[in-house]
Amino acid sequence: MEQLGVCQTLLVVQVLLLVIAQSSEATKYNGFNKTGSFKNAWPEYERQNIDEVRTELEKQGVRVFVEEPRDFSPPVYPGKEEDVWLYTDGANKVLGIPVRGIWHPNRLKPGWPELVGYGFEMAAETITAEQIGVTVIYGPKGFPRTLDLRLRRVFLDVDSIGNVAVSPKLG
Repeated sequence: MEQLGVCQTLLVVQVLLLVIAQSSEATKYNGFNKTGSFKNAWPEYERQNIDEVRTELEKQGVRVFVEEPRDFSPPVYPGKEEDVWLYTDGANKVLGIPVRGIWHPNRLKPGWPELVGYGFEMAAETITAEQIGVTVIYGPKGFPRTLDLRLRRVFLDVDSIGNVAVSPKLG
């Protein structure tokens, strides 16, 4: 049996790292916690009827809250980490992928003004952790964008030293 050369070994290691990274990304979307004891996300319910999704989740023993469009002020009770908030655009459809966690204003009010001035890599990690399934696109401040609105996309305007220059928003 032949010995692998250094280049071949590095290639094998890169492929393994890629497989591991893709596996962890898939876990984020299919959403079981680290011990596999309960599901954290339900991508299959995105854009489904909000009443039907609520009923299905409650059958699974999940405490569900529904957030209709309003003034973006926090609710009296924000829930717990194991709860699921269903956000809707008012058209009786689930807006975004339902995930476990407390109420979060960025699910309804698109934007992360608190990330202005932070490094774009950290900002992208924060956004993708808060919004499962979102794609972050970055470029120099004022870079060209497509005009179509997509709730699964965030544009990051980056200044000359690599920090977020403008409040990132869904779109």
